Amino acid sequence: MDEAVAPVVARFNQALAAQHALVARWQYASPALMVQRGLAAAAGTDESRNTAFVAQARDYFRRFRERTGRMMLGGGKLDAQTLAALPRFGFVEPAPQSVWQALRWPLLTLWSLAALLLLVAFRRIARN
Repeated sequence: MDEAVAPVVARFNQALAAQHALVARWQYASPALMVQRGLAAAAGTDESRNTAFVAQARDYFRRFRERTGRMMLGGGKLDAQTLAALPRFGFVEPAPQSVWQALRWPLLTLWSLAALLLLVAFRRIARN
């Protein structure tokens, strides 16, 4: 079954990666989108963390199926004790540097925009 759906999953992952790249490239056109993406990265709910989680979960599930399938096909029983002895899923967090990489340019852009608007406001106040 995994082999049958592998091309569909691969095309979906490619389309999703292209969509994320497009949004990342055009986020600078919308300060609200920059803030939303920055907050999602800081909270750990951004697309890169989600992609890492899904990949790790799929790999764990594949290994779990292989291990339990071989055991059951070999005549073994999957009882509570055997199930408890199987390794548990544990998500390995991406490096913290990935959050900073996602935040640095949007933050710099937003701070620059805020500084420019503040400068314009002070100049207008000084003229009046």
